[in-house]
Amino acid sequence: EVRAIFPQLLFTRKNIQYYQSGFEKTDTANDELQNDKINKVESIVLGVPVHVKFRSDRIGNFRVYTFMGGKVELDLSANKQAFGNKIKLTPFDYGVEAGFGFNFYFPVFILSPEIKISRGLKNVHNQSIDYNIVTSRIDQMNSRMIVFSLIFEG
Repeated sequence: EVRAIFPQLLFTRKNIQYYQSGFEKTDTANDELQNDKINKVESIVLGVPVHVKFRSDRIGNFRVYTFMGGKVELDLSANKQAFGNKIKLTPFDYGVEAGFGFNFYFPVFILSPEIKISRGLKNVHNQSIDYNIVTSRIDQMNSRMIVFSLIFEG
């Protein structure tokens, strides 16, 4: 079975972690670059996943399934967040996904909790901003997510 869920709305928190090396601890001009940095930014992502779904036989009111496929996403806040005016992300991303879930059949609806692992294939680092010491050292940035979803079907 092939399924597409549109629109998928994700509320995410991105952790951008980068390591600084080659600076002396006494260099006061680079105080902000002394240690490992982790920037946490929340964003809203609108996406369209397309999956191929493999289901088991139904046992009473229960069924197990697994799926794999791809995704296309639009980060609605990518242009607004600049991570301290150092790192910007492009708004579009695409990638692959895989996961598993369960169908619980109730008289009025079907509840499907699922766990999905997602990996972006596109470089989301926006290198169009001014050249600086942080962005010059970044070759590529990709998204990686573990998503827990509750899907209600009528």
